[in-house]
Amino acid sequence: MPETCRAVVGNGSVPPPRWQLSLLQYIRQRGKKKENPDADVETKKRGRRHPNPLASLKIAGEKEAGMILWYGSLLYSGYFAVLSTLSTQLGQRYGFDSLQIGLCYLPLGIGSLTSRWTVGRLLDKNFHRIARLRGIPIIHNRQQDISKFPIELARLQISIPLIYAACCAMVAYSWVMNYKTHLAGPLVMLFFTGHLVTGSFSALNTLVVDINMGTPATAVAANNLFRCLMGAGATAIANPLIDRVGIGWTGTFIAFLWALFSPSLWAVMRYGPRWRAEAQAKAERKAAKNATVDPETGASSEKIHEPSEENDNKS
Repeated sequence: MPETCRAVVGNGSVPPPRWQLSLLQYIRQRGKKKENPDADVETKKRGRRHPNPLASLKIAGEKEAGMILWYGSLLYSGYFAVLSTLSTQLGQRYGFDSLQIGLCYLPLGIGSLTSRWTVGRLLDKNFHRIARLRGIPIIHNRQQDISKFPIELARLQISIPLIYAACCAMVAYSWVMNYKTHLAGPLVMLFFTGHLVTGSFSALNTLVVDINMGTPATAVAANNLFRCLMGAGATAIANPLIDRVGIGWTGTFIAFLWALFSPSLWAVMRYGPRWRAEAQAKAERKAAKNATVDPETGASSEKIHEPSEENDNKS
């Protein structure tokens, strides 16, 4: 895989050292000049920070990223509820053994896998469409400057319709399982549930990384942390809830929660660019406050330091 670390390649225009080239890059660059006249070395991160396990919590506390993280976690907790109860439901309602139950998980996995081709292509096409409408040039294999680009619109125009479709698929799955229809019914709905939930969550995950492009690993870690926490809670209460109200109403309740809190994503799509601009302005004011003046020359210069994780996340 090509090197993507910002400390090495910056925004992608800086060529990596020879020992960090992928095989394809090495083949392409043989016989070519090593220097890249368009290399933007200013985008390379200077220095290395010590790992900060609390950085993920900071992202969750931000206005825009926090809303996306919490909704994405809610979305995935419903998915975990299906995963954790499927074996029990198939055993009780259809009398399947462990091998048959394992095979019934395949539609869910295949649905998740196929979302990579459908949702991924839709995200790319919508990004290029909006960039073309706004007259913003896109350079292949370069990190796009989104400071004046409505990245929230580009991602959520795909994710939000998928979420509402996932609500319908969840309700349909829960009731066909409740009435113990022919096995084809639950399996088909499992495929669509996996496809739609995974696709919409992937789009939200992409947006979290987009608005935290300076610290993508931290953003992904925050995403995984909160979705697993809420997934653990959903797993703990799913079976007791099904025993009390039935799987039909349990799935309906999950879909209701997804729809109930979906306006938070509409708010992100509407106000997200303004929130990002405010965060950027705050980061710039903090950087200006850290500037020093040389007592001999009177020239202003910034202190040499690595930007804080908070500034990276809000830029």
